[in-house]
Amino acid sequence: MIGHPSTAALILPGFDVPRAVQAVDAALRAKGYTRRDAPPPRGYHPEPGEWVGFVATAPREAEAALLLAEDLQTIFTVAVLVSRAMPEQPFLAWRRFMGANPVMKLFLAGKPQWKDGEDADLEVPWDVPYEPPMGIVGAEALGLPGRAGDLAGDFESVLRSYGEAVAHPLPHEEVVGWVRRDSRLAP
Repeated sequence: MIGHPSTAALILPGFDVPRAVQAVDAALRAKGYTRRDAPPPRGYHPEPGEWVGFVATAPREAEAALLLAEDLQTIFTVAVLVSRAMPEQPFLAWRRFMGANPVMKLFLAGKPQWKDGEDADLEVPWDVPYEPPMGIVGAEALGLPGRAGDLAGDFESVLRSYGEAVAHPLPHEEVVGWVRRDSRLAP
């Protein structure tokens, strides 16, 4: 795993980029955020959760939208918000810190249903199970890799750090972001 950049993403199967951005927009607006696609200016250090940014893309390898997260620490917390906004829609959140094994969680009905990989599960007050509960789909049923490590290889064409994606965007990628309404950055 050494040499791979730290990165995190939301993977929404069956979504195109505009629909995925709309889903995240609805979730974050409900929590007091407003749209601001421009990252914070150089030298400005936002408070934790003040600005939420993604690079939205569509991998060639699957019929899904992938949103590369600016803040790796909060990817699973943001996934809870998105899942609450669309409780019927299963999707994945994935994170890999440099030098570590990745972790992937399937979200449905406002919460993580299962995970592949080690994580402290700080987004919920319980330990997320390692196997899908009875009646909950696995990632393969969504047309996605079933293991966190496989996802990294399968989505290699687009799965990279947020900073790299912003600095060297692919033609079909879009930078999107939201800022808390009480932020000095809010429009």
